[in-house]
Amino acid sequence: MIDEIETTVIQRYLKEEKPDAGELELDEAFEIERLGEMEYFGRLFNESNRIDPSAGETLQPRFMTRDERLGSVTLKQGDKVFVHIWGLHHNPDEWQRPSEFLPERFDPASPLYLTPKGTKRHPYSFMPFGGGDRVCFGKSFADYSIRTISSILLYSLNFEFVDKKWMT
Repeated sequence: MIDEIETTVIQRYLKEEKPDAGELELDEAFEIERLGEMEYFGRLFNESNRIDPSAGETLQPRFMTRDERLGSVTLKQGDKVFVHIWGLHHNPDEWQRPSEFLPERFDPASPLYLTPKGTKRHPYSFMPFGGGDRVCFGKSFADYSIRTISSILLYSLNFEFVDKKWMT
């Protein structure tokens, strides 16, 4: 996936949200409030989950709670249906340039936040952890875990791009 991420994406994250040694005390760098304020990281996390959802190509089974007609198909209460998460996350009616890695699409101030027609996306067009009453209870844990681990790694280590094309 790294080959899809442009230099500017990585550099913007490092510039905006990486705590530098000396700027913060180590314990301050990982306070829950600070982790929650990592807006750009949140966009990176969401875009990574959109491009390559943890559920992957799997189909998420659900049961119909009421009869519903979808086009020419009638689904009855109790019928088992499958939600294709990857398909939702790459739907060209909901996502501008769906095959590109663009964290800005999760920034409400960005034009990429909207559908190609300029309207708000359907609330279930992005659901790497499910949605509604059945949302995964591990969603917040996953979000804060990856923020904490990434912050520890970025705070504690110095990274160098081996492939110089990632440097400016």
